[in-house]
Amino acid sequence: MRGQWDCNLFITDLLDHLDGGNRSEAIRGKYHDRRTAIRFQSKYTPAPDFIAANGFTLVEKDSTEFKEHDIILVPTGKYWTPSLYFGGATWSIIEDQGMMMNTVEPGTYLVGEYNGK
Repeated sequence: MRGQWDCNLFITDLLDHLDGGNRSEAIRGKYHDRRTAIRFQSKYTPAPDFIAANGFTLVEKDSTEFKEHDIILVPTGKYWTPSLYFGGATWSIIEDQGMMMNTVEPGTYLVGEYNGK
């Protein structure tokens, strides 16, 4: 459900789990449909900047080079759809479908590599 469990909250929940933060609380429940999500995202830190500010190094990487815990940023128009590389597959939350694996096509992407901070 958008605004409760979606691709944005998938990543912030992961970050909160890794370091005990509470980033998801600033997002959860702030939007509930496509229109309110776009309005919310337009005022929020862009995904690459957010990822870089939260313990990740941004690099260009081919999909054959993904490593555990990489966050793959897929451009979708003006915004980004984040996926996580874990267990040899990419994972993301797809609207109205839930958690899906192998969501990233072969190619080169902007990737956040976790620094363990």
